Amino acid sequence: RFINPAIVSPQELGIVGKQVPTQIKRGLMLMSKILQNIANHVEFSKEQHMLCFNDFLRSHFEGGRRFFIQIASDCETVDQTSHSMSFISDANVLALHRLL
Repeated sequence: RFINPAIVSPQELGIVGKQVPTQIKRGLMLMSKILQNIANHVEFSKEQHMLCFNDFLRSHFEGGRRFFIQIASDCETVDQTSHSMSFISDANVLALHRLL
């Protein structure tokens, strides 16, 4: 959800310096839909032209889950005694991501 706007409109975020051609913009939109479905562990069902990606989605659900756990996990190098912030468990992070 947070990465997809940068994928779909890289020119608006200053990632590329010029306007993205329409055909490439459509490809970026389709890629963002695939990434969003991997993150949500959801297959395509309503968009007929996207059904062919369901095997790809299923094969990447676990890798996507591991990625989100890795980026949401506590960093071992952080000195937790100097911070008053609390950390949530991996299970709660996954539950939160599924709700988003």
